[in-house]
Formats: sequence, structure tokens, C-alpha cells
Amino acid sequence: MNRIANRSPSITTTITTEGLPVTNVGTVSHPTLAATNLAASMRRWRLTSAAVVDSVAEQRASGWACWRGNAAGLGGWTFVTRHSLTTLQTTGMGFFGLYGSIAALATNLTLATVINAVGIGFQRGTHANWQLVTNDSTGAPTLTDMGAPFAVALGGVLTLIIAAPPNGSSVWVRAVNEVTGAVFKQEITADLPANTQFLSPRFYLNTGATAAAVAYDCLGKPLIVRSGYRSPSHNRAVGGAPASKHMMGTAFDIAMSNHDPVAFAEAARAVGFLGFGTYPRSGFMHIDLGPARSWGEPFPVRATHFVPETQPVREVLADSRTLKGGGAAGIATVGAAGVEVAQEVTAETQSAILPLVPYIDTLRWVFIAVALIGIAVTIHARIDD
Repeated sequence: MNRIANRSPSITTTITTEGLPVTNVGTVSHPTLAATNLAASMRRWRLTSAAVVDSVAEQRASGWACWRGNAAGLGGWTFVTRHSLTTLQTTGMGFFGLYGSIAALATNLTLATVINAVGIGFQRGTHANWQLVTNDSTGAPTLTDMGAPFAVALGGVLTLIIAAPPNGSSVWVRAVNEVTGAVFKQEITADLPANTQFLSPRFYLNTGATAAAVAYDCLGKPLIVRSGYRSPSHNRAVGGAPASKHMMGTAFDIAMSNHDPVAFAEAARAVGFLGFGTYPRSGFMHIDLGPARSWGEPFPVRATHFVPETQPVREVLADSRTLKGGGAAGIATVGAAGVEVAQEVTAETQSAILPLVPYIDTLRWVFIAVALIGIAVTIHARIDD
């Protein structure tokens, strides 16, 4: 969540949390991995309710996490979660997303009474499919059927992304059925929480009138987001492009320390990401929602998909802009590479070609001039990197 909060599986009854403590209602466990299906093969924690009427399996944060913002540069967020339903009853409901409360919800809550929220949910006995749920604190929530590819069923794996730009008038929701590859995405412009309403992550499942337990899993290997949404001031501080997609909440820099870059890029393309920048020396991949483009050198082929985390280092231009891309980036690469080559040749052969040093120095300045021109054109042409 905006790099301020993270939850991940641990052992026994412990959930690893960073930045924002979590309150659990129900019993936490960590199922043994199995080859049964996708969900069973993934690291996860499970939350199970008591086997009584109006019992809940609920996780809520102990503090506020985000808001839409009511002035330029304020608010905005990126929220990502992945879950699987493991036990359901014929009664009860579920909600997964952002909620305008950090207090415990009623144990007999129904989807029709959810307020100040944006997420996905269902009411057993009413909805065969997951519903997009939004509400501005008044009346019943707006429900949008997500369709047959998102049927309410056990054993599936859903990835949910909710994002909003700072001081924006809309919120984007994207859901991915990881088993079938189906994608649901929608921009929400009405019946949203107020732009001054603070929100917090909420995962909620109840039993309704059935005296039997319900349970869900939160799962998946950690997705280490080095940079998600950036405020304008933070973007300037880290040297981001003036029109960076990060300031719109539509770009992410993802660490590749625990992902295979090729497989990760394929998965990102499959769910709609269009912009890709690879930074192997710094160990991360930039992805955004477009326009379609790519840059950077490929990551080295790995013997295994997992490698130890390394300290970030500054990316060298000649190593992060591929010659194959051509255009302005190619010019910059050629220029920068020329400077490096000229410097290396000068250092290694200076004693042998001492009479030619003045000419080599001139050539080096030519390369520098070409590089500066290319960099200037690159900055102008790719200000949304």
C-alpha cells in the first residue's frame, strides 16, 4: 500500500506486517503447500471464522492508509492484494478493498449496507459473481457485476488493484483471475468516498445465519514495490521525469530479486501493462499503463528465478538504454558509450599512442557533444518514463 504498508505470510499464527499493524478477527494459520491447484501451491495465510451464526473472518488496519485528496498534490494511492476463498456457506457476505472505517464492522453486515468503500464483494444467495462495490457514505452501495469469469467460487486466485491519482475525480479498479487470466477493469467516477474521507484496507467474510465457519487466504510471493504513486514534491526529490506516470498512480517500479524478469513482464503484459523499463544494475523493472513502449537492457539470464537482494546502484545510461530502441535513446546510448570507450582506450594505451592524445581528446569531446544532444532529445521525447 503506497510503500507504507505491507503484509506477507509468516509461520503459525503470525502475519508479517510492515508500516501499518493489522487486527485479526478469527484464527490465523499457514496451510502447507500442495500441488493441488494454483492457490494451494502459493505461500499464504488463512483466516478462519468461528463456527457460529454471525461470526467473522476479518482483517483491518489499525490506522488510516490513504485518501483521494482535495487539493493539487494531495492524496492518491496504489493498493494491491491477492486472495482466495477457501470455505463458504450458503449465507453470509464478503468484502475486500478499502473502507472508510478502522473500527470493527458489524458481524451481521450485508453487502447492501457497506458504506464509504471501494472494493469487490458478494452476498451469498444473491450474487453468483463478484461485484464491484462503491459507496460515498449515503444510501446503498453501487454494485457492478464483474461477470462469469469472476464467479464466487472456492479455490480461485484473484489479484485486486485499486489506484487513484492525487486529487483525482476517479478511482481505477483492476481485477485478475489468476487461474484463467480473465481481466476486469473499470474507472469509477460516481458514488465514491468523499475526497476528504480517509480509507484503510479491509478484508471481511461473515457466516450470516449459518453456524459453520468461513475462511479465506491471502497469498502470493511478495511483490516488492520500490516506487508506486509519487507526489510532485517527492517525484522532484528523487529526480523523476516532470510528467512521470508515477504521479498519476499508474506506474510501478518492481524489484526483481524474487521474480523472473521475463515471466514477470509476460504476466504484466497479460493484465494490460504497456510501458516497460528494465534496470538490471539497480535490480528493478518499471511498468506502467501506457502508452506502449520499452527501454533498457535485458536482465541477465538466471539459473534460478530467485536471486539475493542487492543494494541499488545508480543506473549507467549506456547500460540502461538499448541500442536496439534507436531514436533519441539510441543516440544517447551511442554518445555515452563512446565517451566510456574513448576514456578506456586512452587509459589503457596512452603510453603507446602518446602523440595522438590531442586528437583522441578532441574525439572524446565530439562524443560528449553527441551524448548531450541525445540526452536532451531523450528527455523531451520520453518525459513520461
